[in-house]
Formats: sequence, C-alpha cells, structure tokens
Amino acid sequence: MKIAIPLSENIITVSDLLAPSFHHTSLLGIYDLETGSLEKINLQKDDCSVDFTELLKEYEVKAVIGAIYTVMVLKLFKVLSIATFRASEGDLTANIEAFRDGLLPRYTYVDAMEASKLNCESSCDSCQSIC
Repeated sequence: MKIAIPLSENIITVSDLLAPSFHHTSLLGIYDLETGSLEKINLQKDDCSVDFTELLKEYEVKAVIGAIYTVMVLKLFKVLSIATFRASEGDLTANIEAFRDGLLPRYTYVDAMEASKLNCESSCDSCQSIC
C-alpha cells in the first residue's frame, strides 16, 4: 500500500518533515508500506506542474496523510477513493508509525470546512499557495 504525504521543502532539516498541506509545497512523498521506502517527487518540473491526479493514480496511492486539506483537495481524494488522514505532528516517521498502528484520525469534510475558516482569507487571491 502506498501513502502520499506533502513534504517540507526546507532542505536544512535533518529529518523529513511534513508540509502543512499539499497546496503549500511542490515536494510530494510517496511512502510504500510494504518496502518501507520513500520516494520524493518534485511537482514543479521544468516550470511546469505535474498532473497531481495522474500521479496519484500512477503510484496507486490508497491513503494520504496531511495536516490540512482544502475542500477541493478533499473532494479530489474522495473521487479517487483515497482515504484521508490527519497528521499528528510534523515528523514523517512519527506519522507513518501512527498510521501503521491505526492511531491517525480520518480527515473529514467538516475538518476541511473548519480549516478553511481558519486558514483562508476572503478570496483565493490572498493565498500564495499552488492550489
């Protein structure tokens, strides 16, 4: 089973950290539970965006772990039958272990609506993300 995780682009860190959300990073992690391997994918190649949906299908991602999902991203995951989980902290290893142990809560539409209220301004123009 493969899990998609938004990774921090901070190259100074000693260990891999999660980015706040998929739309606030261009670095995607694909973690394979069977092999224990992590593949890092740059979503901005040659100034062109990679098709995120096709990438998830190609890697056969079955779950995602993140701290914040926008409503639109959450809908995309639901359409693709990808389970959504809420990250417990910024540490990648801790979140993978919590996922394996069944300790990460599911991320719901209600959670996405609450996150939108807290993290979004009145219009998308105010956000500097790559939604």
